[in-house]
Parts: sequence; structure tokens; C-alpha cells
Amino acid sequence: MGTEFNKTIDFVEYNLYHGAHKIEMYATATLGGYSVSTEHIIKNIIIAKWDSNSAIISFGLFEKDLTQYNTIQIPIIIYDPKNTAGDAQVRLIENGEIKDTWKNIVNQDINYWSYTPTISGTVVLSV
Repeated sequence: MGTEFNKTIDFVEYNLYHGAHKIEMYATATLGGYSVSTEHIIKNIIIAKWDSNSAIISFGLFEKDLTQYNTIQIPIIIYDPKNTAGDAQVRLIENGEIKDTWKNIVNQDINYWSYTPTISGTVVLSV
């Protein structure tokens, strides 16, 4: 039988303030002198401070090594307290060049950037 573990994240203790944050969860144990670890679960969260008007962009790309010409789906969530009409606009940028512009983004909807790296080497993506 398993043992249940419950960990509450104290946002102040971990310096998680207004913005997008990557949370990585896993467990390690020593069994018979060997250290074992579970698979890592990685999630993006948005923490919005009630009195802040700053927009937050959660960009869910966790892979560091991409294969050229293989398309991946990058989840992007926008939270903008001033965007009550669902008319936010974002630019998808690769190496400083605008690749696409999304319009009429609704707050907290998940949108997916279908990204295909067409060049080899280091690529800088931004939103």
C-alpha cells in the first residue's frame, strides 16, 4: 500500500508573486540503499495579485532540445486584468522576427502556437 503525501505551496516562501511560474513536482526515496525518483510533472501556473494591472503571459515550452522540422504545440495563456472584452493581442517571435500575431485573445484561454523549427542551432522564442 502507498503512502499519501500532501504538500501545500506557500507562495511567499517560494517567492511566487504576480506572474507565470513553472512548478516541477516529483518524489525521491532511498530504497535498499538506492535512490529512486518518480517521473517529473511540470506545470505552469499564473499567480495574479489582486491589485496589479500587469499582464501575465504563461509560455509552456519545457523542452530545451527540439528536432528541426518537427512541429510542437506550445501552450500559451494570457491574463490581462485590463482585457475584459477579450481583445488582447500578442506577437509570436522567433529570433527577434515576428512570426504571427494573434488578436482577440480571451483571458485565461489556452492557445497553442504550432511551432516548427526550420533552422538548426539556438532559437529564441518569445511572446
